[in-house]
Amino acid sequence: MAVKPRLFVLTDIDNEPDDAESFVRLLLYTNEIDLEGVVAVTSTWLRYEVHPETLQNILDGYEAVHANLLRHDSAYPPVQSLRALIKPGYPGYGTEGVGQGKDTEGSEALIAAVDREDEHGRPLHVALWGGANCLAQALWKVESTRTPEETLRFASKIFVYAISDQDNTGPIIRRKYPCIPYVVSLHGNNSYSLATWHGISGELITGDKTGPPETIQKDWLAKHIQIGPLGLKYPTWQFLMEGDTPSFLGLVPNGLNNAERPDWGGWGGRYDLVNDPEAKLYADSVDSVVSPLTGHVCVSPQASIWRWREHFQQDFRARMQRTLNGTDPDTLRAPQVIVNGDSSLEPLRFTVQKGSTIELDASETRGSHLTFKWYHYKEVSTDFGLAPGFLTGDFTIIPDDQAKVRITVPSKVKLKAASAFVFEKQRDFHVILQVTKDKEGEIPLTRYRRVIFTVLE
Repeated sequence: MAVKPRLFVLTDIDNEPDDAESFVRLLLYTNEIDLEGVVAVTSTWLRYEVHPETLQNILDGYEAVHANLLRHDSAYPPVQSLRALIKPGYPGYGTEGVGQGKDTEGSEALIAAVDREDEHGRPLHVALWGGANCLAQALWKVESTRTPEETLRFASKIFVYAISDQDNTGPIIRRKYPCIPYVVSLHGNNSYSLATWHGISGELITGDKTGPPETIQKDWLAKHIQIGPLGLKYPTWQFLMEGDTPSFLGLVPNGLNNAERPDWGGWGGRYDLVNDPEAKLYADSVDSVVSPLTGHVCVSPQASIWRWREHFQQDFRARMQRTLNGTDPDTLRAPQVIVNGDSSLEPLRFTVQKGSTIELDASETRGSHLTFKWYHYKEVSTDFGLAPGFLTGDFTIIPDDQAKVRITVPSKVKLKAASAFVFEKQRDFHVILQVTKDKEGEIPLTRYRRVIFTVLE
């Protein structure tokens, strides 16, 4: 069984409806993600109050459907354990909540979670849905009470995904603790439409004709998500739907995501390391995707999320169905992708020569009414998005819509010239197998398998 990623959330809940929406979705993934804390914090939009009671109210809905969820997966945690994770942060903006006398139940819980011994050596993913001052206070407390070596060891166990900078402590953390892998969209003040995470549903604000629109509309959400005791805790969006959700979508174990490689792309978007040898800072990158609305190629950071929207929205829909009485677990089960006899979620790796051909067989994949789609995820190993002159060679996949394929490596491959502090040369090329259960009358559910080819020079 795959090891679950660990997650700790800091949320400015009640700033607007989207935090509550994201929390409802997150609860439906607690069977596959180890949720270790949820702290109500402030942000630039909610500066002097915190609302843990709103999180507890949403858990009332989870409690009402827990028995139904257990029929589908016994790993859903009891509500009592989730209630114990809810803590308040400091009711002050940014650095006002950092320093002597600013410890809170939330910052202490975060320290305890990072300190917790983990037999698998998993990092603690800290998702910043609001400001970062709870994390800043935890780091301040540790630095004030431990040796520099102990502080470095503590900080190195953290992996941050920030929904942009929503207070003034995030940049301070990045400067002071460059050892922390830190995913964040860097843009001008309040220019959120430029951010990768805006791809979750940002067209609702911008009006851009980019990603598939149906599953983010209020009528679709009312029909498929706002149902049952938990779904009724999902508020109607005000500005956009679930702006904070990308911070944990990339943790969902689906065969595409890799929790510690944001540069590989997945449901939470794709971020590349910045050219700073002192830092582990991941910032917006671009994917090149054909818009289903216009047929035109869109090259943008947001495309690295909306390209998967139909899949993660249908997955959410299926999980909300689990909360209802009388639903059949078999109809809500996603495919289990098996390639060359390997059923794990880890990438398959092959070392190959230029011009060579390799056969892959996914015919043992578990599920019925399956459709297969294989494609080269070029952006992962291409400089400057897909700008002319910097394309990698095309991998030939024949046929690209069947379980068994022959993949031929191009005879000429342009290697990605990476910064010296990352790799001397990027020789890895990513092919994705996408499998969808597409039975009429059932929710289409998609899972993946990533195949990585290391091409020798």
